[in-house]
Amino acid sequence: KHKLLVAFLLLLTLGGTAWALATSAQTKEAAGSYVLLSAPRPPDNRDGTPTIVANNPFTDMEQSTVVDVLVRAMATEQIATELRDGGLVGTYRVAGNQDFVRGPLFDMFVTAPTAEEALAGYELLVDKLGETLRQRQIDAGANPSYLITMQRVSDPVVSTPGLVGRVRTGVTLLAVGVVVTVGLTLAME
Repeated sequence: KHKLLVAFLLLLTLGGTAWALATSAQTKEAAGSYVLLSAPRPPDNRDGTPTIVANNPFTDMEQSTVVDVLVRAMATEQIATELRDGGLVGTYRVAGNQDFVRGPLFDMFVTAPTAEEALAGYELLVDKLGETLRQRQIDAGANPSYLITMQRVSDPVVSTPGLVGRVRTGVTLLAVGVVVTVGLTLAME
């Protein structure tokens, strides 16, 4: 009875969904991994006994615990503000390694509007994390010559995150459009 109305509403639903998905913000994510390296051992004295250096409490912790400390330190509002002030665009996340339960590895992610901004933000995040690791050890009384350091495991990879979210949005828009079309058709009856 109302074929023209149904066709128009379904066309409107499909077109609106396609437009919303096409114009939704496309972001890029730079992701990479780092590993903690043990602090260097102090040289032995001439008599063969180890040289005494200032105690670094971080070297007495399991490296996975040091990773946890760094993850929590990087999640503070102070660090987020410093990164934004330093030029980071978008959001960031530092996480203990995603592939293993615990260990000396950690993963870093920066999501930004463009690939260039994601990579630039990733390098800012790396520098800030290295600075935070160094400063935490020095604040704990460690000798600056005997600190835990970090090393890049993999270069950052840029990808497009959020595909699942966009598909979910598209399905929701289609469902709402179908419900509205059926509802209007029934109301016209």
